[in-house]
This record gives sequence, C-alpha cells and structure tokens, in this order.
Amino acid sequence: MDSILTLEELMDKPLCKEEKLRRYHQCLREFEQLGYQDLFIEQIRQEARQLEQKLARRAKANHKQAPKQLP
Repeated sequence: MDSILTLEELMDKPLCKEEKLRRYHQCLREFEQLGYQDLFIEQIRQEARQLEQKLARRAKANHKQAPKQLP
C-alpha cells in the first residue's frame, strides 16, 4: 500500500523505492514535529520499515554479486 503517494504520482509513473522511502521519512518527520500520532501514521511507519528491509536485502544481494576489485 502506498499511503502517502498522490493519485497523480500513481498515474504518472511509479517512484523508485529510494524516492518512496525518502517521502515516507519526510512525512514521518513532519508528523513527529507536529506531535501527531494515529493509525495512519503507524501504517506509514510500517510501510517505511518494510521498504527499508527490501532495500537492505537488495543492497546486500548487489554487494555479493559485485565483482571483486583487484588492488
């Protein structure tokens, strides 16, 4: 689920995972500054964690596949 993406963004072109995560973090920081907390904010927080895990797994897989550099 893409909680904080606008309809225009979904219809135009999908955002890369890094950009989605950046927007999630931006949204969460703003709500934190406002001292606002509800079920919607928790949903965004969970989605951000899931996306962070996906990106970490992808980075780890890419690291394993990268050729060793010679000195």
